[in-house]
Formats: sequence, C-alpha cells, structure tokens
Amino acid sequence: MTSKIGPNDKCHCGSDKKYKKCCFLQDERQRIIESTYVESDRFKEGLEILTTHFPNISFQNVSEKLNSKSYTLMQLQHMKDNVCLLAERFKTNEKVFKDRDPNNNEYDLLIMYHGAYRILHGGPNLKAFTISLKSFFANPSYENYEPNEKLKE
Repeated sequence: MTSKIGPNDKCHCGSDKKYKKCCFLQDERQRIIESTYVESDRFKEGLEILTTHFPNISFQNVSEKLNSKSYTLMQLQHMKDNVCLLAERFKTNEKVFKDRDPNNNEYDLLIMYHGAYRILHGGPNLKAFTISLKSFFANPSYENYEPNEKLKE
C-alpha cells in the first residue's frame, strides 16, 4: 500500500467495501508486527562486549524510543552523565541511521555518548572496535566520528 487510505475510502483489496469494514484490522495487525522491536542476538552479544570492556559506563537500549524527534532530546538528557545510549537499526528508527550515514553503508548499531555518536556493525564485529571505542568513551567530543569501515569477512 503506497498511498494513505482513509477509513471510509474503498478498500485497497478491490472488494468495494469501506476500508474500515474490510482490511483495516488485518493491515493494522501487520503494521504492529512489523514495528515491534526484538533485540537481535548480535545486539545482545554487542552489549555484552561493551559492558565487559567498559564496566564503569551504564548502557541503555533506546532502539524502540529512537526516532528523528527523540534523538537530540535523548542526547541532551545524557550529555553529562555516564550513560551510553545504544540503538539497533530497525524499521521505526531507520531515518536516524540514514541521516548519520550519508554513504548508506547500512550500519546496524548507533552508540551515543556525551553528545557524540558512532555508527558501526554490532554484534561480534564490536570486538574489533574496542580500541577505537576506548578513545571514543575517553573523549567523545573528538571531531571525526565518521562511520567505521565494514570489516572484511
């Protein structure tokens, strides 16, 4: 479905019924299923790596809450505390990732700390970035926070 359909419009399925009496509930169920976030195993493994290497930092998963409007507010709320916000890419926060990755490399993890961010591949690949992340957590306002290059398999 590409165009917005109102509840009193004819249903997109061609039944000649009003949308609200035909496919609305089915479409709504599908929308909810598609927008429901479930932490991936890669994210869980990445979080474990981060908490192991950086035990003095509190890590918080904001994947479900993150969107273009909430990004700045979340960053400001945790600008001075020792909380690192993590977000895994999924349907409802896709725009935040695309806005921070102009080359569209499809990075899957956003790390936000003290107003700075890093986007990178999460899960097992996070092990390769621990040295880079040590400098990030030590000095997050460092100027160059381009996305990390993909690791070659």
